[in-house]
Amino acid sequence: MSGIEELLQELKAIGAADTVAFPYEDCRKLQQIDERVSAVVPDLDVYLSELAGYRSWGKRILTWSDEKIEEVHRSVGQSFFDRFPIYGELSSHITPTSVPALHATLDRAERTRAALRELLSHLQRERATATT
Repeated sequence: MSGIEELLQELKAIGAADTVAFPYEDCRKLQQIDERVSAVVPDLDVYLSELAGYRSWGKRILTWSDEKIEEVHRSVGQSFFDRFPIYGELSSHITPTSVPALHATLDRAERTRAALRELLSHLQRERATATT
C-alpha cells in the first residue's frame, strides 16, 4: 500500500471513530473557568466542521486542483489554538481527566490535521515530480 493509500485509510478510520456528540458539557466547563471564552462552542464547531468536511472527501482528495490542495494545506496548517489564540490559556485545562470528551475531540482533530497535511504534502511532491 502506498503512502497516499495509507493516509486515506487513516483519515477514513479517524472519521469512523468520530461518532460522538459535540462536547457541549466540556465546553461549558471551560466557560466557567474563563468567561472570555463564551464563543468557544461556535468557534470549535466551525473548526471541527471544516476538518471533518475535508476528511469526508476521501479518495476524491486526489482529484483536487493544485490550487485547492494549496488552499486546504494552508488552512489545516493551523491548530485550533493557532487559529483562535484567545483559547490558548485554556489548553492546560483540556486534559483526559477534566474534559475527556473535548480532549478526545481535539485529539481526533489533530490526527485529522496531521494526516491531511501529510497527504497534501505528498500529493504536492508527487505532482511536482510529474511535471519535471
